[in-house]
Amino acid sequence: MSTPLRIGKFPQDRLLWDNGANFNGYAWISVIPGDNECEYTTGQTGNSFPAETLPQFSVIPIVEGRYNSSLGLFYNADISPPGSTYIARFYDTTQCCLIAGPTDPFIVDSNPIDSIPAVTLPTPTEGGTAPTAPTCDC
Repeated sequence: MSTPLRIGKFPQDRLLWDNGANFNGYAWISVIPGDNECEYTTGQTGNSFPAETLPQFSVIPIVEGRYNSSLGLFYNADISPPGSTYIARFYDTTQCCLIAGPTDPFIVDSNPIDSIPAVTLPTPTEGGTAPTAPTCDC
């Protein structure tokens, strides 16, 4: 019998725009599998059989500055290959405009998750330049 998968739920601290208003939008969180991200393209649920491939992104709604409390991420210790990390990008309510990220890599090993790096969410300005999506050098 396989070990049950552990899930860290999202913290309920408020995520704010840099002007102090509650952030509404989405966190796109992706798992970076293994120590050499170019060798692996997906992570899998390592403690379950059969293993299931993890989605490329987990899209987490953030409403009034709070992550959806019913969602979470698998503990990194339960993901195969070993050595995985997560990164997060923050998008506006249209999921078209990247506001911040990617964050520094983080791991999930507690419930609630206590390791999501802090980000600055710059308040949008009219006529500003839209951020561009990052590229992979792999």
